[in-house]
Amino acid sequence: RIEDNGIYILGLPKNSVAKYDLNYSNDWFATLPKKIIGIMAANLLLALFFSFIFGKRLYKRLKMVFDGITYLKSENAVTLPETGIFKEICKNINSTSKAIERKNKLLEIRDNARNEWITGISHDIRTPLFVAAGSAEVIEHADIPQAYRQKASLIKRLIFKIEKLIEDMELISSLEYDMQPIKTKNLKLCPVIRQTAADIMNDIASEKYTVELELKNEEVEIKADESLIARALFNIINNSIIHNENGCDIKIKQYANGDKVFVKISDNGCGAPENITENINKMPRSAHGLGLPLVWKIVNAHGGKLSIQNENGFTAIIELPTEK
Repeated sequence: RIEDNGIYILGLPKNSVAKYDLNYSNDWFATLPKKIIGIMAANLLLALFFSFIFGKRLYKRLKMVFDGITYLKSENAVTLPETGIFKEICKNINSTSKAIERKNKLLEIRDNARNEWITGISHDIRTPLFVAAGSAEVIEHADIPQAYRQKASLIKRLIFKIEKLIEDMELISSLEYDMQPIKTKNLKLCPVIRQTAADIMNDIASEKYTVELELKNEEVEIKADESLIARALFNIINNSIIHNENGCDIKIKQYANGDKVFVKISDNGCGAPENITENINKMPRSAHGLGLPLVWKIVNAHGGKLSIQNENGFTAIIELPTEK
């Protein structure tokens, strides 16, 4: 109500409100903006502190998830704690890791069975081949008509071809999943080229074929499996002989450029079939055309490159990293 002297009186029921006696000086109001800024700064620092603490924990969890995905990509075993906000993601990563592990075990069992089968078959085939080769050797040098001795010589060459096909099958088995050569050493390439070319020409013993060597860098070394490199060289040279029954001239050139060494093998024959040259990185489903794709796998396993072309004959260039 309003009294006669102008005083406004507001009345409330007893004990319905609390009474506070607050006194503020003019100085307090003068410093109020600074107090507000101080409070805001304190709140900001507090917020940054908690953001740092929780952000650090979140970063660790995210990094753990990303690392798990990276390991999973490499098919390594992953076991992440299935807790926190990334519980479902971690659970899925662990489940996928276990599935990959099971798959790899099954593949390993299958590959071991396949390798054992190939080894057994190779052994079973080689045994009668050795007997047949020995018999052909005796007939070839026996005192019989020339026609029969020539047939015995043909049998020997065919047996030699079958033996090389068996060896190719075994090599493919070991290189099928891009396994690295296991008998690597520092190797000078020129002696391997000479020996391989000499072995082929001695086996052929025919004037229809000639081999010319041009080896420029005798001291250059590579880190390689000697038997695999020799097989790659053999397959390329033998490819020129197989596809040129009327004979051809084979040139082998070795040279280095920077940290690479090159072996260029070319002939003046009819070239290789296009279905092989166009699918050099794919293994055929039969033994026919096996040689050059096997060369590609061997060179690739040594960190090198293989290029081939049919132009005025057949040309294959092997590029390998040198060993410093």
